[in-house]
Amino acid sequence: MEIEYLDEEQVISLYNKVRTGKKAWPTGIWSSPAALQYAVTVFDYWIHNVMGWKGWPDARGKVTPALLEEHRLADLVESVFVPEFGDDWLDFEVVLNESMRLSEDEAWAPDVSDRQERVEAAFEHAFEKLIG
Repeated sequence: MEIEYLDEEQVISLYNKVRTGKKAWPTGIWSSPAALQYAVTVFDYWIHNVMGWKGWPDARGKVTPALLEEHRLADLVESVFVPEFGDDWLDFEVVLNESMRLSEDEAWAPDVSDRQERVEAAFEHAFEKLIG
């Protein structure tokens, strides 16, 4: 089944249904072209709105496998973050935040209009700029 692109509100709404046991993640969501964008949106929402932490650095010392499982984030982490960034995936919060900021900035790369292409290009740009 092909998954249509979800906007930020739809992804957060879906996560809240998954988190409360009302729904399961749709098949293929974590292998879709938008998986990284969805994962960052959900995880950022979870950090700030569910856990009440200030940001990714604040989460670094508190996130455990049991906590991820309890909040139904283990699939997201294992399917998206770990393959993309390795076991130290929380260290990439600066790159992720910068890439999401860039992708939403209309003045950045105005020639790239496709949403997914913008996310990928912004990530590559932020990674090169911040990590090298």
